[in-house]
Amino acid sequence: MTVLVHLHGSSYAVTDAAVAVIESKILEAINAGGAFIDFTGSGNRPTRVLVSPGAAVRMEKLSEPIEEQDGGEGYPDFAYWDLDVWPGPALMPRLH
Repeated sequence: MTVLVHLHGSSYAVTDAAVAVIESKILEAINAGGAFIDFTGSGNRPTRVLVSPGAAVRMEKLSEPIEEQDGGEGYPDFAYWDLDVWPGPALMPRLH
């Protein structure tokens, strides 16, 4: 199963098996007052993130696996819109 690790406003797809190791690294970094942690994200992409004591971390299990793109690179970025709270185009700011 794929798990999304939400950290500092970014989301990283990791395997379910990697979650325990990542949780441990996050806790170690927070207890040390902050540190970089290394883990492997989707598509076997090495990832390095700075974790500090004020970090907001959320882990979310996805109900369906993430399909890989051609070349096995996976989907490095994710965007989810909660359409129940989206104000609609009439209330969105205009970009000029």
